Amino acid sequence: MTTYKTELQVDKVKGVLVSAPGLKVIKLKIHAGSELSEHHSNSTVVIVCVDGDGIFTIGFTQHEIKTGEVIYMKPFEKHSVKAITDLTLIINHMDLVDLSQNVNKNNLDEN
Repeated sequence: MTTYKTELQVDKVKGVLVSAPGLKVIKLKIHAGSELSEHHSNSTVVIVCVDGDGIFTIGFTQHEIKTGEVIYMKPFEKHSVKAITDLTLIINHMDLVDLSQNVNKNNLDEN
C-alpha cells in the first residue's frame, strides 16, 4: 500500500495530488461563473464534488452537481462543466483493465 499525504489548499486553483502508473488524482477549483469547455479523457474518470454547485454536461445531457455527489465517465466521453458557485472537484483519472476478458479458465481450474 502506498499512502499519499497532501494538504488541499483552497487558494490553489489546480493541483495534482497523486500521479502513479494508471492513476492521476487532481484537485480543481473553478470560480463561480467560470466554465471548462468541452473536452475528453482517454481514461475512466470519477469526479467527486467536494464543495459548491455546478452544471456538468456529458454529451448533450446536463447534470447538476452539488457537494458530495459523484460523476462516473467512461473513456472518451465528451464533457464540460460550469461553476454556479465556487466549485471544488477531486478528479480521478484511472486506466482500468477488464480482467474478465483476459482470464484463462484453464488456469483457474489448476488452483
